[in-house]
Amino acid sequence: MKLLIPIFVLLFFTLLECKLIQVQIINRHGDRTPYTNGSLPKDPVDFRKYFGLEPGQLTGLGMTQAHQLGVQLRNLYISENATKRIEGISTQWNTLDYKFQSSSYDRTLQTAWAIAYGMFPLGTGLKNELTKNFSLPSGAAPVPVHTMKQMNDLLLKGWMNCPGLEDMFEEHYESEEFKEKEKYYKPLIEKLQNLTGLPEISFREFYEVDDIIIVQMAHNLLKIKEIIDEYPKIREMGDYCHYQKFRREVVGNVAIGFLGKEILKEMEKAVEGKQFTKFLLYSGHDTTISSALSAWKLASDHKELQILPPYASSIAFELHQNDDGQFFVRVFFQKGHDGGYKQYKMESLGCDDIDCKWEQFKKGTEKDAIPNNYCYVCKNVDTDVCIAENLGILQVWNIVLSSLAYPSVLAIVVVIILLIVVILQARKIKKLQPPKETPPSREEYEQV
Repeated sequence: MKLLIPIFVLLFFTLLECKLIQVQIINRHGDRTPYTNGSLPKDPVDFRKYFGLEPGQLTGLGMTQAHQLGVQLRNLYISENATKRIEGISTQWNTLDYKFQSSSYDRTLQTAWAIAYGMFPLGTGLKNELTKNFSLPSGAAPVPVHTMKQMNDLLLKGWMNCPGLEDMFEEHYESEEFKEKEKYYKPLIEKLQNLTGLPEISFREFYEVDDIIIVQMAHNLLKIKEIIDEYPKIREMGDYCHYQKFRREVVGNVAIGFLGKEILKEMEKAVEGKQFTKFLLYSGHDTTISSALSAWKLASDHKELQILPPYASSIAFELHQNDDGQFFVRVFFQKGHDGGYKQYKMESLGCDDIDCKWEQFKKGTEKDAIPNNYCYVCKNVDTDVCIAENLGILQVWNIVLSSLAYPSVLAIVVVIILLIVVILQARKIKKLQPPKETPPSREEYEQV
């Protein structure tokens, strides 16, 4: 009888467990060669000769990191014995359950493929319908990875495609806070100049030197003992300098580009009972990770996230549904490819609990993680989306100019434009009003 009680208790809590409906992963690429041709004069490394790769290319270590991340994701979400298996997901790749998106860089594309290889190992590929044998040697499973031109990528390169950020950086660099930090780290900068032999190291652009040191440390190529001894302090300074370009107070929410909107859209399909993708992966950069941590205010709430995300770091958004049919979101961050996923509360986003109610997550994301007037704020005139937006404004202006020859037509055009302005302002004012005490029903939400 005593043995039966724990069994009944376990069964009871098992029945109460929620279902994991969907997972979306944002990851940084694995280890790469330095993105510049620079080196440390007193500890030079010919990276092209050593790696046999051009600047900014994924290394063998980087591929291993990405593959290990893929294996981890399979064990967490996909395999039959997964720790928290996604409800009803196939253990083999298919176009209904999975989607992989990457920026159009070799290192992010290769990272996505290496992750996919870890998620779908040999023996999980398709079989030839006629021969009943594996279609490819050893049952390999080729996974398509979607991408787009860099200049049009506002999904994973929103930060890079935002020239307007430079003005925001310059304003921050003139702040007292930044100048105090620059003064604080000046002795370390001067020490590094002496140790490396570099004539000048910019505190603002410390990433250029930090990048070389990180790569040499990762591959045991750094020979200057004093730099190795100072590495914890260097990491502290490197994290600070990187984070300044993603701080919510500095860049607002434009750095995320359209990724917040995309993630919310994919979740809404599941919540609204439409056909949806169960697992989505976005293979990006440190800028992608940091922009997301800023947009959802995670870095603002949790100081430990105010860092330069190490190679193969990732954010996981999990959409769950409880027994009552209510949806909620959990968000996790993993530092590096094997640091272990840790759940974080999105308090500043408006979530009352670490498991964020769907309505709260949706409202907070629409307000904080989806930028308004991205093209205008970013001064982007090159991306197709922004060109189309600017052409729309130009067409309106041309109508106004052409109507100058016809006073009556001009009067009508002016009235229409004024009406549009009034309506837009009214909507803006409505958005600024405090939320209702009772949240609207799910049906009242519009699809993004």
